[in-house]
Amino acid sequence: MSSIFVSVALLLSPGPADTAAADSTAEPSPEASADGTSVELASPEDPVDTEPVVDDPPVEAGSGASPAGDVPVVPMDDIAGSALPASRPGTFPGPGGSRKKKGEGGGRLLSSRGGGPDAGGGDWGFIFNGYLRAPMRIGLGEREMPAEGQHATTLHNAVVPDDQYLGYQYTLHNPRDWAELYLGYGNQVAAGMVSIQGFNFTDAAWKENNAQFGIAQAFVSLTPKLPAKSLRLSWKVGSFDNRYGQAGRYDAGELDTYAFGRTHGMGEAGQLDILVRDFTISVEHGLGTTRPDPRVFNAARFTFFHHAHLGLAYQKKVELGGHFLQAIAREEDRLGAEADASFVPNPPDGSMTVLGPDLRINWGRLGYYYAAFSYIQARHARSVGPSIEVIHSKGAGQFTFGIIDNYLEGPTQQSGGNGEISSVIVQAENSVQRIRKGDQWWGEGMDFGIKLYGMLNKIRSDDPDADGITKIKYGIDARFDALRWFGVATRYDRVQPNSNIPEQSFSVVSPRLLFRTNWITREEISVQYSRYIYNQRECSPMGDPLLCAQPPSAPVPPAGFGATPGNQDMGNRGAPTRVPDQNVVSIRATFWW
Repeated sequence: MSSIFVSVALLLSPGPADTAAADSTAEPSPEASADGTSVELASPEDPVDTEPVVDDPPVEAGSGASPAGDVPVVPMDDIAGSALPASRPGTFPGPGGSRKKKGEGGGRLLSSRGGGPDAGGGDWGFIFNGYLRAPMRIGLGEREMPAEGQHATTLHNAVVPDDQYLGYQYTLHNPRDWAELYLGYGNQVAAGMVSIQGFNFTDAAWKENNAQFGIAQAFVSLTPKLPAKSLRLSWKVGSFDNRYGQAGRYDAGELDTYAFGRTHGMGEAGQLDILVRDFTISVEHGLGTTRPDPRVFNAARFTFFHHAHLGLAYQKKVELGGHFLQAIAREEDRLGAEADASFVPNPPDGSMTVLGPDLRINWGRLGYYYAAFSYIQARHARSVGPSIEVIHSKGAGQFTFGIIDNYLEGPTQQSGGNGEISSVIVQAENSVQRIRKGDQWWGEGMDFGIKLYGMLNKIRSDDPDADGITKIKYGIDARFDALRWFGVATRYDRVQPNSNIPEQSFSVVSPRLLFRTNWITREEISVQYSRYIYNQRECSPMGDPLLCAQPPSAPVPPAGFGATPGNQDMGNRGAPTRVPDQNVVSIRATFWW
């Protein structure tokens, strides 16, 4: 469908000379932040628990052209620690809301989709955007019986249960390093973009080939100028991602995940916006394919996906959306697959379907609110690849990163790839100055703000170990911007991954100091201490190994919580400790441009 209406629109649109005009009504399509090739490192990934402040308004999905002479910057993905990227950049500047300069308008809300940088102004030009997050993380351990020449207190890279992005327990307390660059050339009508991404910075660590994603995405976006000013059209073709169900004002939110999905593949997506007075009606459709890692121990196969979305927005203040995404795997058996002991010959065709509504309200003094309900249905889905990343899972059977291992199966793995997940995601935020001044508050001054967030998941599975389980996590982030260059903040999260086993639950509290060069800027440096509080930190050596805090289904190699010499590349050492840290200190720098 999207291919048809885009082709017609291109035929109707004026030539390049007309579209270069500054008064063009064409709306640049938000490009996407990417995800690299997936590999089974048993690893993790992603974002920032503090948001860098910004001196230009973050670009919202579907927003119009940026202020003259400036290229918009949007949430960049982070994926550190995982063999797959996926994340959020945290462009939302902090408490209080939008950091737009006075007099600058903003685009509509983000409910429908998100992505990477847009094309620039009317003339052809070079586009260069980027994002980096560089945290130093130190876990504080102890030796029970230190030998001569040893200290009782040990230092190591943090070993925590919540730094695997593609795992249910993930939080934004101690994310790993991540950097990405977007390079392109284009104008308001057409642009080509290439992204380069990676983590595990080699000068501070070692060169891990699986952490260097290289050219992760490459695509062309078209935003033709239509004869009718009440119509806006965008079309994107190539390797890119779109994101649906982001809880944040400008990004994936404090939970840093997607209620409906972030697409990963080679394909196309088109969106048509119809402006009717104070309302905007949006219709979007896309399709694509994903080729998963071909190694014999990855059950995922070539996957086709398609998705459709309908949105209704009122004055950029309220947006109601409906979403449908489906991934299908119908590939033949491939030579070599029999080498895997878990391989099932001639399995049924697999599918994963995601659907549901979401509501976003961003109304001055009332604050910002987001709520979404998503329903995921998996049918023989072990073969479904990483086409749809949803609720901290990439695809269904992609190594152990998918919804099967994160939600539908227990230790006996009896689901057969069949099950259903019903999820609710919410986020709310406001600040003192926002309540006092409403839309007249631009973030240029002292302020105190709070964000509340949570996710609940109810599981029905063919595996009796997972059937009927409820997962829940929630938290609060409070921030006080005291001075132009300084602020303080505290974040608290509670994670309950299994309602049947309370011993697996834990909490984290992280006070932090924030440093920057101005109220509104592109950088932020945070100094943080995290205290992890476990219902049961360590399992009894002779007891049930499930009755304590659990590592993610895919531990972060080589030294993440749960990583051992036996579950990663041969010859690697495992984590320095088998129990998770209680105390972690970090210094983190973030910057976007």
